[in-house]
Amino acid sequence: MARSRRFRSGITFSLATLRLRLMLLVGFSLLPAILLILNISVDQRNASLADASTEVKQIAAEISAEQGLLAQATQQLVTSLAQVKLVENYTSQDCSNLLGSIAGQLLAYANIAVADLNGSVKCSALPFTGAISVANQSFFKQTMETQSFSLGDITVGRISKTEVIAYGAPIYNPQKQVIGVIYASVSLSYLSSQPLQLSLPNSTQINITTPDGKVLATLFGNKSEMGQNMFAVPTFQSQVGASISTASTFSATGLDGTPRLYAAAELGSSGQGISGMVIAGLPLSPIEKQADQDLLFGLLGMAAVVLAGEGAAWLIGVRLFGRMQRLATTDPLTGVFNRNHSMELGERELRRSERSRFPLAVAILDLDFFKNVNDTHGHAVGDNLLKVCAKACLNGCRDVDIVGRYGGEEFIIILPDADALEAIVICERIRVLIANSKVSGKKGVSVGVTASVGIAETTSESRDLKQLLVLADAALYRAKESGRDQVIVSD
Repeated sequence: MARSRRFRSGITFSLATLRLRLMLLVGFSLLPAILLILNISVDQRNASLADASTEVKQIAAEISAEQGLLAQATQQLVTSLAQVKLVENYTSQDCSNLLGSIAGQLLAYANIAVADLNGSVKCSALPFTGAISVANQSFFKQTMETQSFSLGDITVGRISKTEVIAYGAPIYNPQKQVIGVIYASVSLSYLSSQPLQLSLPNSTQINITTPDGKVLATLFGNKSEMGQNMFAVPTFQSQVGASISTASTFSATGLDGTPRLYAAAELGSSGQGISGMVIAGLPLSPIEKQADQDLLFGLLGMAAVVLAGEGAAWLIGVRLFGRMQRLATTDPLTGVFNRNHSMELGERELRRSERSRFPLAVAILDLDFFKNVNDTHGHAVGDNLLKVCAKACLNGCRDVDIVGRYGGEEFIIILPDADALEAIVICERIRVLIANSKVSGKKGVSVGVTASVGIAETTSESRDLKQLLVLADAALYRAKESGRDQVIVSD
């Protein structure tokens, strides 16, 4: 018995071209919707950035306004104290005791003190030793020049040694002459410790800085930025200036490397430029993340449609190619391979047989007196009989065998790895199955046929498919001449 192997017969068709065309049709049909989603997502991103821009400007403006309220409260405080007799007599210890008791109750102030016309501190809530002068401080110069309440620059207090914003007011004697300056220093560390009544995302940063960008207080965010200079970030200084002058926002990377949307507002004027700034920054990642999520969900929704379209295109492509493959390779009536494809597969198996040195047999099967069935019962019954006979051929063959319709009522059977003896066994099995296959004819009559089979086997002399078919056809002729319904092997 010859060895056999499994063989998958058929043509491999590439679906790429038709599938690509179908997908292009689906893609082009969905293109307007995709563009609409992208346009909406861009609009949503811009709207989110616009909302964030409005919010961060409001934060900077509100904090600046709060500092303005603090300035008003401080103005009332120092103006009122300037009229107290003990303050007018600022050289006495009673002045220091009074200011100490008031400052002890007002935690916002690092110190409250009085300086004479030369800027020498004479009275202070905090104790001090030696000569302390504030003559070069902006609040003192401005107060002496305008003889009115003035806001100074952010600086380090001469007595408190902490970063403060100093506010000054003139002290008048009964003759309405200026005899000194009382000042209150607002503690920036106190401002940093006060929680903002705002719901802000993580990584928000709100700093109070000097005019040259040094962070003096962090009202919200990373406290480690205190003491650093925000202008160390390239272009940050010019962007802050533009934000203050035009009430606009800008995108920049903060000292901690976080991209933010920033807005800046000045704390007040010392007469020599702004005394300080509020710089507020909202992280861009939540804004962009939300916009990206909106875009992602939109595209995922469209992707589902596209994938559905792709799936539909794939199914359509598979079905179309399946139909094309069947039309190109199979007999439409019986479902077995057609003659051309049977010949192609036969040539392929013959080449494999030559390489492997395994045998190969070819059989031609003809249905006996089939013309009588058509003439007696009609072509519809004849077609049904052809179908059941083709099915009998398939059922009688091995999985590796190839069955095709050779023409009319003839079938070709390619038997890989089969010698003449094994081919006879297979063809005898088919012959018996066909003899037992019946269809219903006119008036319900059972109609059947027998089959004659001719077999040819490859030899050293006959290894050409056409030659094998000639030999098999000659054996088939002998089977018919010998009475039909039998299997004959070529000599």
